[in-house]
Amino acid sequence: MYDMNMSTVLTPKDVEAELSDVAGYLNTQHAHLVRLTAQAITSGEWFGVGIHTAVQWLTIQVGLSSGRAKQIVAIAERVDRFPLLMEAFDRGELAVDQVVVAATAPAWADEMVTRFAKCATVNQLRRMIRDEHFDGDPDQPQPEIKPDRDTCSFGFDDHSRFNFHADVDTDDGMIIEAALSEARDSLFAAGKTDVTWADTFVEMARRSLAGTSVDRQDRFKSYIHIHTDRDLSQLTSGVVLSDAIRDYLTCDGVIQPVWLRDNVPFGVGRTQRMTSDRTRRIIEHRDQGCRVPGCGAKHVVMHHIVHWTAGGLTETWNLISLCPHHHRLHHKGLLRIDGNADVPGGMTFADAHGSPLTEHPNPVPPKGPPPDSAAAYEHPTGERLQPRWIDWSHPNARKRRREQARLRPHHDPNLR
Repeated sequence: MYDMNMSTVLTPKDVEAELSDVAGYLNTQHAHLVRLTAQAITSGEWFGVGIHTAVQWLTIQVGLSSGRAKQIVAIAERVDRFPLLMEAFDRGELAVDQVVVAATAPAWADEMVTRFAKCATVNQLRRMIRDEHFDGDPDQPQPEIKPDRDTCSFGFDDHSRFNFHADVDTDDGMIIEAALSEARDSLFAAGKTDVTWADTFVEMARRSLAGTSVDRQDRFKSYIHIHTDRDLSQLTSGVVLSDAIRDYLTCDGVIQPVWLRDNVPFGVGRTQRMTSDRTRRIIEHRDQGCRVPGCGAKHVVMHHIVHWTAGGLTETWNLISLCPHHHRLHHKGLLRIDGNADVPGGMTFADAHGSPLTEHPNPVPPKGPPPDSAAAYEHPTGERLQPRWIDWSHPNARKRRREQARLRPHHDPNLR
């Protein structure tokens, strides 16, 4: 039995055994969560005013990150197509990260991918579970080849480092490569002999901003929030800056003070309805996206909690960030919003009937030990993967190849 207090010092062998047990428990519970989600999707139980996706519903109900919730929903939408994979998941033999990748395979390969997933790492699964690796049934219409989708992702990590990744077609890649090469050559010609590709990427960004009008440049400026009452500097998005970066940026920047009244930034009251740029930045920095529970969309508009026409003030406590979807729902009378936005936990959200949308899940404390998993989790060996050992072919495709090989004339080594 798992020792919750960990008061007993375990041997390395016992630790590994305990880890297998814990992994089995986690896998079994994740599988149960997937089954419940699949039921909610089928019946539509997740749907509610203010909740526009099953992913948002899960983030509210269980407290998952949006990334993990997307994985659970992706598996839940395919449970009927992969019965063997789901049975192994139910028994605790597969982790959720293994299942979400394996479930992207063709449905006819359920048995093959289940067998492979039990001994493969997640990275190995990602390498092998791809459309081009599968040879389907030649007697059935072949699925259309999915066009490659251009993707681009970027953002700040937990260490406030900016990460950027792009995956685009060859022709677009050639343009990007040429632009990088030209910018790098330009920096080198200007005397920067130690230029890096990172420097080059930043130079391309600077050129893009410099080529726009002054109004657009002001619109896309980066702002730093320096809290004088505590040693903290942040971007509007909430990314924390190191002291070195803060000192570097503030050497040649414009400082605009934010006035406080009772430790709360104040705006313009009833003197104007529109939110000023300064106040908007304060609200965006405070809210970090749409305030509706579970949403968090970053493209937002400013909303008066007490409407301007009802005497509401253009002050931070009466302004919140809402995504366009939830903003429309509110003004249609389908989403109630009340409270003081400056007070942590001071906002309440409800549907048209008054049923609240909670900001945090309310998990029930366990009343006993977790249920046993049907099978112990056997972790992947992590050995080097040899793709040539794996044949993702439909049985009918293998049969067809054997027939073609039998009809092919035998090669006589004596014939030249």
